[in-house]
Amino acid sequence: MESPFHSRVGKVVRRISDKLDEYEAAVVDHYVAVGESLTRTHGRVKDKLTTHEQKLSNHIEHCEAAIVNSCTSVGEHLTHTQERLKDKLNSQERKLSEKAAQLLSKPGVPKMLAPLRDKLSDNGADSIDSFDYNAQEHSTVTTGFKP
Repeated sequence: MESPFHSRVGKVVRRISDKLDEYEAAVVDHYVAVGESLTRTHGRVKDKLTTHEQKLSNHIEHCEAAIVNSCTSVGEHLTHTQERLKDKLNSQERKLSEKAAQLLSKPGVPKMLAPLRDKLSDNGADSIDSFDYNAQEHSTVTTGFKP
């Protein structure tokens, strides 16, 4: 037979064991709940990242297309501007040629230019008439002419 002390100690030990089992079950339940919560949070974060990545990808594509369109537009504008400037330059060259022809056709002008023509010939230039103005393309004329 068991002594009353042993039976009381046995009951206390069983109660302590039961309490420990309850605490252990509570801790396990808590960790399971935390794990499930973390899994759900991980899923939400992953979904949001995927959504943001897709939005960013779409935005980048839109920006790239806008840049290409802008560059194309600027290129077209520059081409049109270049054409207009060439036309304007050609028109001004025609007008200058016409004015020069008018001046040279006036009586006495060729005689006035003869000394200049001679001086240019002495310095290595052929003559004013044979000088090709179009070949210079807007650069400074660097002949042997010295005033």
